[in-house]
Amino acid sequence: MLYRKPTYHPLALAALQKLADENIVCTPDEILWLHQAAQTATRLTPGDGTLLDYPLIVGNAALWPLTLGADAWLNQYAAPLYAAIRIESASCRLQVLCIAYAMAHARQPEAFRKLTARARIIWAVSHWAAGLSITVRELSAGVDRVLGLDAVELVDIPTPKESAAAKAGTPPPRPDPDYSGYGEMIAQLCHFYGGSPERWQWHESAAGVTRLLQAITKVIPGADPDDSAALALARNKFNSIVAHIRAAHKPAPEHG
Repeated sequence: MLYRKPTYHPLALAALQKLADENIVCTPDEILWLHQAAQTATRLTPGDGTLLDYPLIVGNAALWPLTLGADAWLNQYAAPLYAAIRIESASCRLQVLCIAYAMAHARQPEAFRKLTARARIIWAVSHWAAGLSITVRELSAGVDRVLGLDAVELVDIPTPKESAAAKAGTPPPRPDPDYSGYGEMIAQLCHFYGGSPERWQWHESAAGVTRLLQAITKVIPGADPDDSAALALARNKFNSIVAHIRAAHKPAPEHG
């Protein structure tokens, strides 16, 4: 009987060999990190897969992948609300509840139309959460699964520009999300695939929309889905991960 045995990505294998030549033995999680980062750095567009989305059922809550409309509401109205809370535990709790609410109502635009003020958002989200049969911890785990964060650990690796700014004592400001391109995106989807703007904003997941937009680039004259600048950026991210692992294995300086 034949069994499938995964193999190292060539880019990851080359990096592991280079680190080994420097007497650096990577841990299993570092090897996995390099392998997955190498896949991303050499293949920017995911393979064609099903565009069907299913909700994750957690207790009596159905958590759908975020739509463009739900994601825009989160970033424009909900995120500033929980970001302003100084108590970390309360901020995290409200963040989980807001994201879960956006997922549960991702395909119901009427659930967001009046939620633009602080009091209305907190009341609507709290009222919805009061009817759940699960704990906030269980809800948070479900949100992470839908977002694809349940099997990843976020690591902050400063870019050269960020490092230089931090040394100078002037960290660069993080730009606010820009949603001005949604109109053009939706117009392209309507043109190539039909349907109404509401369908693309509220009834398809953001990930599904991204895959469809990537497919459009293959039929537009002059469009290049494997843009050289994007590939270069992805390769730089991979190199940053290699440098981060190298620094993590660097012996601590001796104090004499």
